[in-house]
Amino acid sequence: MKYVIKEISNKNYLKNWQKKQLINIIKLENSESIISSLRISTLSNFLKNISINNSYKIFLLQKNKLVIGYCIITINQKNNLTRFNILDVIVDLIISLSFIRIINIILKLLNVDKISLGKKKLQIYINTINISYLAIKKNYQSRGYGLKLIKYVLKKIKTSDRFITVETYNKKAQNFYKKKCKFKFFGYKYQLFRKVKVFIK
Repeated sequence: MKYVIKEISNKNYLKNWQKKQLINIIKLENSESIISSLRISTLSNFLKNISINNSYKIFLLQKNKLVIGYCIITINQKNNLTRFNILDVIVDLIISLSFIRIINIILKLLNVDKISLGKKKLQIYINTINISYLAIKKNYQSRGYGLKLIKYVLKKIKTSDRFITVETYNKKAQNFYKKKCKFKFFGYKYQLFRKVKVFIK
């Protein structure tokens, strides 16, 4: 069977089997992200909440009932972290001894992570649509699925008056967005012990 891309919404809600597989991909393929450190119950609640929230869009790449990839888009960056129950997140990170990620959340909440962008670029960035998370299941990587998913997502979310941004520290991902998806370098965000490149389109 050919792959299909499903946009999750109030009408096309996130089913339990999709959520279970999505959590598995996040845990395995986005292991450096804050959400991968969350307990399954917290992550499950987060996915449920954003799947019915207009500030986010979730896209699933599927083959029949197998989820092979996903993309989460943040439409409204001004209150990005407010979609988390911050207390639950902090507790989860303390339990998992992820103190560096706690510091990175604080940097994000205080906008310190974006200080190098400057005022003008920061205003542009805050008003962009952001590709927050993207991953393809390991067995399906390097087979063009990521590009197909991102092209579909960009077509669905592209507007004439808003830019789209994405940030990553991973060299392979940077090349993917720059060379294959035609994003341009925009600036840096800073996390503890890490410099993250921001790209814009």
